[in-house]
Amino acid sequence: MKTRDEIFLVEDDQFDAHLIRKKLEAENPDLDVKTFYTGESFRSKIIASQKVPRLVILDYHLPDASGLELVQFLKSVDPSAKILVVSGEKAEYLIDECIGSGVEKFIHKNNRTLNRLLHEVKQVLGIEEEEDEAFLAFTSQDLQQRKRLRERVPMSVLIMVNILISVLAITICMYLFS
Repeated sequence: MKTRDEIFLVEDDQFDAHLIRKKLEAENPDLDVKTFYTGESFRSKIIASQKVPRLVILDYHLPDASGLELVQFLKSVDPSAKILVVSGEKAEYLIDECIGSGVEKFIHKNNRTLNRLLHEVKQVLGIEEEEDEAFLAFTSQDLQQRKRLRERVPMSVLIMVNILISVLAITICMYLFS
């Protein structure tokens, strides 16, 4: 009998936690998702067991801890710990901090979060999936690419290109519908 992969989910929103856990377990019955609603309950479990599960999914903003604090705690217990961070905030400094601290992926919460999270869990655990299940998540390579682009192209040029594209689209629509 195959052992189930243990995943710890640290999410203070009980509704989100329930949805994530149900989605992960429904898509892969070999996953055993344990839910923690506070950073403290999660830390206590890790300290008591002296082991880190195969994967940890962390909400960045918790009532008693930040995701970054928990990432640093986990990495001090096991430097090879696999961690996904999920957040409604997508500020680049948060992404940089998390990726720089050894997080596998930083996933922005939106209407596609569950599917993206499922994809990333499968990828980290080495579970095969259909090719069309690949969704965007921020990696260190993505961040490096974005930084290189920003360094090469001034923001004023990007704004100007967006304005030109908008004007072109309006002109085309006016031509087509006149």
